[in-house]
Amino acid sequence: MPFSTSSLAKLADFLVAEGVVDDISHEGLRVLLREEGVSFRRVKTWKTSRDPDYAAKKARVEHLYAIADGEVIPEEGDPEVVFRMDEFGPLNLQPHPGRQVDQGKSRSPAE
Repeated sequence: MPFSTSSLAKLADFLVAEGVVDDISHEGLRVLLREEGVSFRRVKTWKTSRDPDYAAKKARVEHLYAIADGEVIPEEGDPEVVFRMDEFGPLNLQPHPGRQVDQGKSRSPAE
């Protein structure tokens, strides 16, 4: 769902709205997630694209995924065959809240 923040209450509302469950409280959802080994945490950072064509590119990729999954019939100009490959990006993009390293300096985890 398009929220800038999420919560267990919003997730519970979403699950009811989508018909996944008839009714569930946010506390009941917390218990269920805990029983399944899933913890809920607020996002501390968020990465977004600065590409002005991001929305169009994302829509195209999602359309190609739908073709690959057989969910839509290819339109004129669409490929008849779609290959999907995942690429694991650089590890340095992972945020480290509360920690800053000066450019050009290297610090060990113990520092």
